[in-house]
Amino acid sequence: MTHVLVVGGTGAMGSHVIQHLLATTDATITVPSRHPESAHATELAALAPDRVRLVRSDSAALEVLIGQADRVFANTDFFATGSAVGEYQQGLHLLAAAERAGVERFIWSSLDSAVSLTGNPVPHFDSKAAVAAHIDLMRSEEMLRKETDGWYTGHVSVLTTAPYFENLRDRLTPRPNGRGGLTFHLPPRPGHRPPAPSAPRPDGLQGLAAPHRMDGMTTTTSTPNADTRNRARRCGPGSTPA
Repeated sequence: MTHVLVVGGTGAMGSHVIQHLLATTDATITVPSRHPESAHATELAALAPDRVRLVRSDSAALEVLIGQADRVFANTDFFATGSAVGEYQQGLHLLAAAERAGVERFIWSSLDSAVSLTGNPVPHFDSKAAVAAHIDLMRSEEMLRKETDGWYTGHVSVLTTAPYFENLRDRLTPRPNGRGGLTFHLPPRPGHRPPAPSAPRPDGLQGLAAPHRMDGMTTTTSTPNADTRNRARRCGPGSTPA
């Protein structure tokens, strides 16, 4: 039976990834958490007590858990460290541990590089994008070395998602504009426009169920209803890589 480690499994995206895996595979799932006794974590484990295991984890324990996994989905929490460099280093640590363990499939959940696209830094975007750039760099190195089964080329996939649309509902709620309409207020610099979500592409989490279909892929996904639940569904087994 396949065993999947979901890093960030109690978060907005990770919890839906777990629900999707439960609905579409027979995999067992381990979720490392700083607070496995929390109400949200308990509810998550209750979805399938025989298949979902919540465990308390630090960096050392996480490396052991990676060594026990066949596949890893990683969506790290920037706000746990509050540091762009900290999240970048965490991503590299996860990748290095997974490579040492020979993990069959590793999916890195990324975001676009705001500083590259717009000239405006957004630390919690840019740190994840920097890890994706590192993955691309390692793929290039494997090509130069003519590795026939380079781990980054053959076993690592990058899923770059749009911003969480729930934020427009929960944190950036539109306000009446006095003309019978509503206006979203965002704080871009003068002369700059915030990046729009990328075009829909139905790829991504299928790599956890059918790893051979995601070899070395970096995919971008968004949906017309791009909250995290719909993103997990759209990116599941049965979708076709573009």
